[in-house]
Amino acid sequence: MSGSCVHLAQRFINAARSIPEKYFNVNVYTFDTEVEHVPDLKKNNIRGGGGTCFVCIEKYLQEQTKKTGKRYPGMTFVITDGMGTNVQPQFPK
Repeated sequence: MSGSCVHLAQRFINAARSIPEKYFNVNVYTFDTEVEHVPDLKKNNIRGGGGTCFVCIEKYLQEQTKKTGKRYPGMTFVITDGMGTNVQPQFPK
């Protein structure tokens, strides 16, 4: 979730909770200029604020891929108003 959308946090939390874990492995993160993992959506602990830097998401994905040895994610959904930095993802499709 983008920092500029933090006022909609509860809506996003509810939407993420509705995704069937039986079919999807969902990991939730917030970001503004840094990426932060949200380990437990039940706690409603969503932070945000500041600017919107899409580059930090790509950087985080690259670091986690290298650190864990796992594949680059097949899908990444970003909830934002679209106002932020330009980014060149490694796998743009």
